[in-house]
Amino acid sequence: MLKQCLFIAGVLASSSVLAQFAPKLETRAPSSDETSAEGGAGADADAALKSYLGFDYVTGQLANSVGATASTTSNTFDFDMLRLRGGMRVFEALAVELQYGTSIGGADAGQAKIESYASALLVPTATLFDTFELSFPVGVTLIEAQQGTQTFEDTDISYGIQSELPLKLFADLPDLRLGAGFMIYHAGNASRTYGFNLGLRYDFDLGEFEIVNPITAVRDLFGGGDSEAGTEAEPSAAE
Repeated sequence: MLKQCLFIAGVLASSSVLAQFAPKLETRAPSSDETSAEGGAGADADAALKSYLGFDYVTGQLANSVGATASTTSNTFDFDMLRLRGGMRVFEALAVELQYGTSIGGADAGQAKIESYASALLVPTATLFDTFELSFPVGVTLIEAQQGTQTFEDTDISYGIQSELPLKLFADLPDLRLGAGFMIYHAGNASRTYGFNLGLRYDFDLGEFEIVNPITAVRDLFGGGDSEAGTEAEPSAAE
C-alpha cells in the first residue's frame, strides 16, 4: 500500500507541475462574419451539454473483519478492477457522474474479487492554472465482493479525490485527459473497500438545447410577433 500511495502522490505532483509549464491553448476571437452569422445562437452554443466518459484501472484493498484471528483485527485482500464512468456538468464547477466496475477473471489466493460496483456521485470541481482539474466526488455506492467462500453486499457513502490533466496541451489530440485519484468505495463496520485509479477521460458536447425567453414564447404563441412586424411594415408601405 505504501508503494501505491507514493505512486499516486507522484502522479498528482507531476501533473500539477506540468500544468504550470505546459503551453497555453491558443484561442481565436470570432470574425465579424462568424459573429453576424451566429446572431442570437451564441447563447445556444453555450448551452451545449458538457459531458464526459472515462475508463480507469483500479487497484485497491478490501479489509474484512469477518473471520479475523485473535492476533489481527481484520483480513486485508488486494483486488484489481476495471471501471467505467460517465458524467454531465450541470454547472461549470459541478457534475453528476455514474460509475460501474467489476474485476476481470477470478481472484488468486489471498485476493478479493469485486463482483459488481455501481455508484452515483456529485462531483464538485476546481480548475487550477486554467488547465488542471481537481475534483472531490461524493455519492452512494452499491458494491458486491467475494473472497474465497465469503461474499458481502452493501450500500454506503463513497468519496474521494480525482485529478485530470488535458493531454491536448502537449499534442494535437482530442479532448482526452489523464486522470488519477483515490476513492473510498465502502466503509462499513465489518468491511472497507478503497482503491487508487489511473485512466483516461474524454470530454465532449452532448448536443445543444435552446434557452427560450418565456416572454418571447408567450408573445409568439398569441401572434404578438406577427402583429409587431405588420405594424413596423405599414409606414414603409405608405411611404
